[in-house]
Amino acid sequence: MCTLTYAELVARYPASPAFAPTYCVNALYTYTILHYAYGFAADGPTAPRILFQSKLRNNDVGWALGMVLFETNFLPWRRNVDDCSDEQQETLGLSIGLGLASLCVVLTSLYICKLQQRLKQAGNPDDHTRPYEALGGVA
Repeated sequence: MCTLTYAELVARYPASPAFAPTYCVNALYTYTILHYAYGFAADGPTAPRILFQSKLRNNDVGWALGMVLFETNFLPWRRNVDDCSDEQQETLGLSIGLGLASLCVVLTSLYICKLQQRLKQAGNPDDHTRPYEALGGVA
């Protein structure tokens, strides 16, 4: 399908020529979701036979797709930690720890710089009440 020209797509699927340019993208998206996200086998004896239907006993079933899309927003989106190796888990934990430690160092440095600026603006370093006033306190 993805190797066909627009004319070949319209000739093969004449019912909806307006959607012909999106057939390849939609097919790749559907395959990717079913195979990689939901774990369906791509081919072989264990591959499921999935039929996409728009009607069931002459009733439109488009609402079901909308319901499924709506309900998926309430799924807990998290990675299964059992799928990760011990090394990946350690690396992730170390990365998070180092990131938080770096953030603490940066915030502490900014606080110290700001405090030094306020103390310099306050004037006499021997007067211990003036820095307190410079920081917004009342002496």
